[in-house]
Amino acid sequence: MASQDGEYQRREWRRGGDDRTTGGRGQQQRRQQVSSPPTATTNSSNWRSSSGRDEFVGKTLTARVTTVSTKPQGVFVEGDGFKGRALVRASSSVVVRSLREGEKVRVVVTGSDKQGRLDAKLAPAKTRRESRGGGAASGRKLVILDLNGVLCDRGPYKARRDALAVRPRAMEFLSLCFEHFDVAVWSCGKRENMEMSLFDGRSLVFSWDQSKSTSLWPRTSSVAAGKPLFLKELSKVWETSFDEDDAWRPRRVRYAPGETLLIDNHDEKFEKNPPENCAVVPTWTGDDDDSALGAGSEIVARLARFGNFEAPGQEIEGHESPGERFARLFCASPTHARAVPEYPASRYVELADSPGPRAKPLRRRDLSVIGSEPFLVAEKTDGERGWFFQCGLGTFLLRRDLSVAEKLGDDGDDDKVAILDGEMISDQKLFVAFDAVRCDGEDVGAVETGGALERLARSRKLLEREKTRRDWTIVAKTYWRPSAPDLETKIRRVLETGEFSGKDRTTKSDGLIFARARDVDGYYRAVCFKHKPIVTIDFRLAGYRSGAVDAAVVDGGVEHVVASIRLDRKYPRRTIVECDYRDGEWRVLRERPDKSKPNSLRVAWAGLEALADRLTVEDIVSALRRGADLHAANHYDALQKRRNNRRSLDDEMHRLRRLNNLVKALTIERFFFFNDLRPRPTEDDVEDDDDRTPRVLAVLREPATHGKQQHRGRRKRPASILELGCGRGGDLGKYAAKFEVEALVGVDASVEALKEAKRRWNHHHHHHHHHHKSSSSSSSSSRGAFLAGDVGDSGLSELVAAAAESLGRPREQWADLVACQFALHYACGSRDRLGALFTAVARALEPTNGVFVATVVDWRALRDLLRTSDRRVSTLCSVDADDATLDALEALSPDEDAAAAFGLRYTFSLGDAVEACDEFVVHVPSVAALARDSGLDLRAALPFPRLLAAENDRDPAAFAALAADIGVRPARDDDPHPPLSDDQFKVSSLYLALAFVKQQQPP
Repeated sequence: MASQDGEYQRREWRRGGDDRTTGGRGQQQRRQQVSSPPTATTNSSNWRSSSGRDEFVGKTLTARVTTVSTKPQGVFVEGDGFKGRALVRASSSVVVRSLREGEKVRVVVTGSDKQGRLDAKLAPAKTRRESRGGGAASGRKLVILDLNGVLCDRGPYKARRDALAVRPRAMEFLSLCFEHFDVAVWSCGKRENMEMSLFDGRSLVFSWDQSKSTSLWPRTSSVAAGKPLFLKELSKVWETSFDEDDAWRPRRVRYAPGETLLIDNHDEKFEKNPPENCAVVPTWTGDDDDSALGAGSEIVARLARFGNFEAPGQEIEGHESPGERFARLFCASPTHARAVPEYPASRYVELADSPGPRAKPLRRRDLSVIGSEPFLVAEKTDGERGWFFQCGLGTFLLRRDLSVAEKLGDDGDDDKVAILDGEMISDQKLFVAFDAVRCDGEDVGAVETGGALERLARSRKLLEREKTRRDWTIVAKTYWRPSAPDLETKIRRVLETGEFSGKDRTTKSDGLIFARARDVDGYYRAVCFKHKPIVTIDFRLAGYRSGAVDAAVVDGGVEHVVASIRLDRKYPRRTIVECDYRDGEWRVLRERPDKSKPNSLRVAWAGLEALADRLTVEDIVSALRRGADLHAANHYDALQKRRNNRRSLDDEMHRLRRLNNLVKALTIERFFFFNDLRPRPTEDDVEDDDDRTPRVLAVLREPATHGKQQHRGRRKRPASILELGCGRGGDLGKYAAKFEVEALVGVDASVEALKEAKRRWNHHHHHHHHHHKSSSSSSSSSRGAFLAGDVGDSGLSELVAAAAESLGRPREQWADLVACQFALHYACGSRDRLGALFTAVARALEPTNGVFVATVVDWRALRDLLRTSDRRVSTLCSVDADDATLDALEALSPDEDAAAAFGLRYTFSLGDAVEACDEFVVHVPSVAALARDSGLDLRAALPFPRLLAAENDRDPAAFAALAADIGVRPARDDDPHPPLSDDQFKVSSLYLALAFVKQQQPP
């Protein structure tokens, strides 16, 4: 793809804006089309320097706007007085941004750039010559405008702004006036204070200042104390004739009373005028959300009646169009204001562009991004980007330019605003929401954790209510998590068939969307990527050559021929076509009648990069899963760093932590120390615990009557221990109190937590060797190893074997006890991951008396909590899950294993211990079945309350003493922490204790 100069034009690619940036930066400003079409041309001679063009420099000429450009920002104009086109930059005048294609303006040619393109600026406003006496009727009506307070805010003299403060929508209002009327300016200020730059490039009938006004001094103004009252007497206008042009014998015209309207913000100036010739607008003093000059406003409606034309926005009652109200309500979010303060509502309306994220094309270099944190993936629906918007004006579907695509109903309430971001598929009357911004007035767009999936989950009731109640169907996009076992199959199906089929819809798809699972500032600064299996570029067919046709893209409003296309048939010249690259040639896929311009040079260059990248499904899936695996480690690293910087922990978690420690100690004591693995009631055999639980709580709340016991009179036994998910080493003290630890291997994903575990290990064993002379000559460090690793990684078994060998233990069958406390769920993201964990456990576990213990969230208790409306236990604990997880949970059997039981993700928060971390459902029947495949037999699965009750019944005195030692019971003296609460016990009741043994002869 070569340019006319024989090389790629990379200028805009190097400095160009981000296609995804929040607020629509880098997006082409969409302008209203007029009846006269643009006459842009691809011939380079129309814009490059030609002989004799310097003669136009410094001249003021009349020109017509042909193209509205975003890069560079401005407009291109053509005129009869000079050859080719000239660029008028937006920075040169506030008027430039409001110009529309087809408008006539007056420009001054200022020179040419290095490429020979003419530069110009808008000429100062021109006024007509005035005279007294007769004249013909103009044929057009006259609108006379005030300046300060109507179109702009001049401010007090001492604080006069260097930059002009223009009223929101003022420039669009002026364009409307010039389109339908002759326009004049009348100010009661002095000439030097009049803001005439608002009319650059325009022709005015007159611009009158204070000298044309009538002073009533000593009467003073009611709005400006101490200043004379000035009147604007329209009789002066009606008595004056104006030359219509600069001809030798110009035509003179006059304006009759029925053809004149004076607009001001103070009605005191109308004292001597007929009321029907005057209109008042509210004074503007700098409010960015002002809409008094916008479509649907009273003054626009008055102009429409005066000029006998249809007022824009009048189909909607009130002062705002749906697009304007959308922008105002969208930007009312404090999170939006913090995330993108440079984009107030008025700017979106001015640019006629949507807020929100833009997806960037996924490049090979971006794989490191999605491989470093969790991302969600979904099919990319082939539709038109738009909004579902419900407010006091009604319910609408809005296009990207904020115009109304469809009005769905008159229902709505500004106190219960709903905004969904999505795709419109018009031929199916289907709206697919891929994110939520507002839901019944709640700013769900501010939700950071869980990304789009969580925000859509919080909008569940809205989606269910709106799904089929109208002509259009409203559904939520289906997102897939990296842990989904059939993720690769789903992605391949979408990319190969170009279609997505789900329970709610079957739609065309043109690729994939990747959305970050956790966004800083939520939706308002979301990060997302897109991937298309077929890289296409939209070209304009510029001119035929032998056997092919030239193809052009656009750069700053100028079209460049950059490629040649092989055609199978003829197309009209200047047709826009979508092309892909096949067999060494660009070939046409389809015409694009919906597009008025080809792709930009920057987008075309990005397409070439995508062709060079050639990402595979394996590349994408691998990166997604790496990011998900790293998430848990990063989460706990961050928590550990915060805990290291604090002196105390969350008081509400104090007793709960100790209660969980008690359960872990009892689990180790019962299942390993006493080897009590007799058959027990399964988790489905419900017992009547109503009587036993109050007795247990009474014991746990009773103040201790003795000091902490160092030993409970039981002989220590030697043990080698493997702890998976060892965290900060909180259980090392339990091992030291019960066992003579001969070797310990700890594995955890958090490097920060492992540092603390090593410190605790060294402390325990230094203390032990200092007080107890040991016959062993080995140091504590030689008997302990702490390794960074993932409990579900395929290399876990080899990692553990190598660590055992380094401690002088056999590589296999060396561990008497394997523990995985509150961490097994991380391996349940897939059957393969949990299988890897069981393989490592079975390889390490001693076959005769070895025991594997684990504590997990009871899947049935989780399901019951998710069924509740608030999904929380007091302020301590909260859970959440998407619809897919909820549906799968409901379908799980209490007795049978299921392939669909793995990869069911939910979000879990627990005080300061776990903060909105993603976890996976542990379906015990499926876990037990997979354990058997590895030679492990599940012998016990007891809910925490039942385990506590059983141990209290078996030995009440020992149970009470251990609870006191661990700190569940309050101390004898003044304990700063309150006793165990019902809520704390209820949170602990969400868990199960599991115990496995190794089968003598694996099946």
